[in-house]
Amino acid sequence: MTIIDLTNQTFEPEHLAALALGDPELLRELLEGVVPGPQPETRRQNCSQALLWLAEKEPQVLLPHWEHFVTCLRSNNGFSIYVAMYVLAALAAIDSEDRFAAVCRDYLNLFASEKTMVAGHAIRCAARIALACPKYREPVMHDLLAIESIHRGKNMGLMVGYVIEALDLLFDTVENKGEIFTFVERHAQSESPRTRKQAKAFLEKVGG
Repeated sequence: MTIIDLTNQTFEPEHLAALALGDPELLRELLEGVVPGPQPETRRQNCSQALLWLAEKEPQVLLPHWEHFVTCLRSNNGFSIYVAMYVLAALAAIDSEDRFAAVCRDYLNLFASEKTMVAGHAIRCAARIALACPKYREPVMHDLLAIESIHRGKNMGLMVGYVIEALDLLFDTVENKGEIFTFVERHAQSESPRTRKQAKAFLEKVGG
């Protein structure tokens, strides 16, 4: 076992991840570092960044720990949810057992979160899942286009911006392009300057 002080030292995510690949005890410690509840900030950041690196580069290492991340996703801790969203999005793309089916609705329900970070990143990650897993495109697209009736937070303009980003990613893969155009055109006059810019850029891109 490699002796690593995750609480008092900051490590490069790639370095920690590489060590964890050959050290089950360290991997277990990384997993414990993102569970809900009080965590020292340095430990939390070390663990989360290393796990996110693994999810992108070596997702098969985390696949056996699917339920650990589902528990984090279903918690009330924004930080744990954030890590779980990205990890599960990466794992769904390689999971031959389609475990995402059991958590899909929990995942999409995060669009309603009053926490901007949670809802926004749930939208971003759900689009990645829909891109990698065609069977989830329909439910993801449905909830993206219904964001105004789903999201409960105060910054709807920002959420619409996340949705436009997601629609841009998925545009070439879906059939209901008319609905997408209608949605984005409606928000080209958004009160949010950022969202207006995103909407106009999207329309220029896909409209030629």
